[in-house]
Amino acid sequence: MTKSSITKTTALTLTLILIITSLAPAVTTKVTRHSDPSQLLKGETENVIINSQGRIQLARKYSTLELDDALENVWVINTIAEDSAGGVYLGTSPNGLIIKTHPDQQPQIIYPTADDARTDQPTDNDPQTTDAPQTPEDMFSNMHVFALAVDSSDNLIAALSGPEPKLLRFTDGKPETIYQPDQALYILDLALDPAGNIYLATGPEGKIIRLDADGSNPTTIYDAKDNNILSIVVGPDNFIYAGSDERGIVYKVNPDTKTASVLFDSEQAEITSLMFDDSGNLYAAATSAQAAANQEKFSAISAGMAPGKPESATDEQQPDDQTATDEQQPDDQTATDEQLTTPNQQTTSQEQQQAAQQQAQRGSMPKSAGRIYKIDPRGFVTTVFEEMAVFFTLENQDGNLLLGTGNKAELFSIDPATERKEVAYADETSSQLTSLKVSGDSVYIAAANPPQLIKLEKDFFTAGTYTSPLVDADQPARWGKLQAEAALPDATSIAMQARTGNVDDPDDPSFSPWTEKRNVAGPTDLVTPLGRFLQYKLQLTTNDPASTPTVREILIPSVVPNLAPMVNAVTVGQAKNKPHVLEITAAAKDENNDQLTYTYQFRKAGRTNWITFDEDQPKPKIEWNTNTVEDGRYEIRVTASDRKANTPTTALTGTRVSNTFVVDNTAPAIDSHKLTTDNTTATLALTVSDEYSLIGQLRYTVDSDNDFHGTLPNDLVYDTTSESFTITVPDLTPGPHVIAVELKDDLNNTAYRSFEVTIE
Repeated sequence: MTKSSITKTTALTLTLILIITSLAPAVTTKVTRHSDPSQLLKGETENVIINSQGRIQLARKYSTLELDDALENVWVINTIAEDSAGGVYLGTSPNGLIIKTHPDQQPQIIYPTADDARTDQPTDNDPQTTDAPQTPEDMFSNMHVFALAVDSSDNLIAALSGPEPKLLRFTDGKPETIYQPDQALYILDLALDPAGNIYLATGPEGKIIRLDADGSNPTTIYDAKDNNILSIVVGPDNFIYAGSDERGIVYKVNPDTKTASVLFDSEQAEITSLMFDDSGNLYAAATSAQAAANQEKFSAISAGMAPGKPESATDEQQPDDQTATDEQQPDDQTATDEQLTTPNQQTTSQEQQQAAQQQAQRGSMPKSAGRIYKIDPRGFVTTVFEEMAVFFTLENQDGNLLLGTGNKAELFSIDPATERKEVAYADETSSQLTSLKVSGDSVYIAAANPPQLIKLEKDFFTAGTYTSPLVDADQPARWGKLQAEAALPDATSIAMQARTGNVDDPDDPSFSPWTEKRNVAGPTDLVTPLGRFLQYKLQLTTNDPASTPTVREILIPSVVPNLAPMVNAVTVGQAKNKPHVLEITAAAKDENNDQLTYTYQFRKAGRTNWITFDEDQPKPKIEWNTNTVEDGRYEIRVTASDRKANTPTTALTGTRVSNTFVVDNTAPAIDSHKLTTDNTTATLALTVSDEYSLIGQLRYTVDSDNDFHGTLPNDLVYDTTSESFTITVPDLTPGPHVIAVELKDDLNNTAYRSFEVTIE
């Protein structure tokens, strides 16, 4: 059996051996998994990318092309075109320069030339003539080249905008003006149909103009309500599709009947770029510069993807005995890749739902954000990408959408079929990526502020590094076997390093040195000290520029040496509707997340010995029947133990003692009384006391009447453990009578006493 016939699966492990004097038996392990893009993006990348699925891969190689002094007077590269010989043309602002570069030639400004400048210079009879020499840049100040195209004869067509707009065709490298609009100041985009007819998107009057291939017979085929038509493309049906500013509308224009319909009205202000794919789907880049200026926070990459994935033909179930082929593999691996896996953990459906909800919340996008809309041939619209950025340009390379944005100069790659998104390139110097041109397997990228031309290759960098954010174990921890789930095609490898520290700052000098770099092909030992924080570093390498290793997940286990549980509070209170029963509640925490058991003890205040009345309880709350002890002042001690998660030699406990409380199950008593009569009135004077509790209530009844009469202490307030009362019973009939008294303390302990009296 060969490697090419099976999928080889191995477990990639990194054992972090800790430098400690003694190792205790294992306690509960905390496992941190890094696979979520929002988490991974907190780390640092060098020549690697992180996509919306949380995959870490080598980035595509890029280089900044040297244009010598051609960009000296350029602020922005607006557009790029390429001829069949590999010549690349750049349209720029603010001086209307057109620059040509070629891998085998020096870059040159092909327009305006000195001859073009002389053609337009003032004459001796012109009152504006000055003695100062004028350069081409002086003559073409405030001119802009927003659109370039190459026709079927490999001639460059260039649209100049500004005070004197014009359309140029370059034949044998020489420019010729083939059209000058009467009203439009700006030619913002242009497109050619299969017959060579030229379509111009113009402003500020929002007209779409058609020209014959030679620039003759200008015809306005649609006059839009919008000020500017920003983008234009010829569809496979030979209709013209155009995007506007201010209202963000996509028009569908019939060039023969000169009629138009609104294909889509977006929520954004501008449709900056339009593009068809091979299936006839139209993609529209809609953006809002104002939204980006407000700097609302959102990241399509960190938002990740919804749980699951789009179903495709490759997802169909294979017979059990069928060997998987490349077509059945995930999009970042093939059947011949070496596979590194991480172990599974139990995850409840509730945890999965919570993770999905967090993903959805993190992916919430303001309505004003930039979006790419897909409009299918039936006219149905779906959103395939959204980002809080200004969208400048959209291209298609091998089924992936490439989007140039600002103001962070990021190039996004979006696969509409798999929903995978990634930042394929980000420029640290410029602010905007204004134009893209796919050239075979490469992509030319125009940047602005400052201007530069970048070439993004298909090949991957040979090496790249990902440095993780700090992983926090909450306490100084032993770090277990770091494990990676990854695909390793032939000629690729992954190496790892790690370090630890006890401060939340990876730049702090107290962090341990990086461990020795080790290639990962099996169990690999790294040595790190005990530490609360761990940081790891992945180095991805390839000897095949067409292949990259792919890391799908990093699993980081940590074990905090066993710590004693902490009992933070013990409360004692009366159980509801249960006389003489107290409810005892403990609040405890274990840093190891060990399962705890509880032991409950009591003692009378002032004594030293504790009496255990309940133990090994799994819950931190019990009830205590106080009828089992005499009245008095007591304390409760609660002991929390982690013995169920540890060995007898490593188990630890934590204790806490309650505040002193009273057990009082005895009713108040009458200390003294005096009963007197006066004619038909009886008067009973009482002194009542309770050893521990406030006097709560005194009532009386006469001759066993069911109706008790309430009374108040002589000082009118129930506020002490001893109270005096005077009960007066008038209008008694001659003969014997019984006055019955009900005594209660504040805990409802109740006593009764009767007094006989005779009225003469």
